Amino acid sequence: MKQDDVLQDYQCFLKKHRIGSISEEVFNRFGNAIERSDSEQIKRIIDEFSELKKFLHYRLAGGGALSWEDYQSLPDEEMVRRQDLVGLSYGLFNPVEVEMAIMRLIVDVGTKVVNGSNVSTIVDVGCGIGHRLSFFASREIRNSRCVGIDLSDLELARAKEIAQGEEAQVLFLKGPALRLPFPDESVGWIWSIDVLPWIKDWRSALKEAGRILQPDGFILLVYNYQEIRSSIGPNQAIRVLAESNIEARTLESRGLNSEFILGWKPK
Repeated sequence: MKQDDVLQDYQCFLKKHRIGSISEEVFNRFGNAIERSDSEQIKRIIDEFSELKKFLHYRLAGGGALSWEDYQSLPDEEMVRRQDLVGLSYGLFNPVEVEMAIMRLIVDVGTKVVNGSNVSTIVDVGCGIGHRLSFFASREIRNSRCVGIDLSDLELARAKEIAQGEEAQVLFLKGPALRLPFPDESVGWIWSIDVLPWIKDWRSALKEAGRILQPDGFILLVYNYQEIRSSIGPNQAIRVLAESNIEARTLESRGLNSEFILGWKPK
């Protein structure tokens, strides 16, 4: 399938499952309601829009009245509870143009990896509602196992609904990024979108991804480290990946910014 056809198909897929990016108007309305502690208005907005994930993530999981440092100091159970609140919105974390760039990379690199090597497993770490994995699995691959990992029960339930709607063969598992349920060097294509800065021990999470990545496999990281005030710059992530023998680089050369990191493990 040509890239333009893939992206057009993906846009139809997002509309079909009522997955969309947040508008500035909704962002402001929701922000004002939270500042006034207007629970009824908050509920009305959530009921009216399904595109609130980005804002919910910042206000309930890391931003607003709760500082980033406070969020990082929360017990793991409380962090998961707040992330479950994010799952109520079922929206895109990224603007549409960024989401299209992500899917273009997933399809472009993933198709070449699957067709060009012996890849038995593809993993989305921190899959959320699993929409990227379900789209990819239902259209671009035939012989590889697709697995999504996440901690949110709500988002995993939604992920299973989307996969069933697409008749996509995807396995969704609940678990942490620090203990991925795969043997060493057994996964050929890994992506993790808008996840890394929300993990307390992100270095160990990257090393765990490096452990399961097979030789000649690829890993894609996407995260907005500036907006959420994370201390994880792209060079830091690239250095940690190098410890697992993964050669990584940012993708400015493809018209993307340093939020996009692509890594490859040589044979």
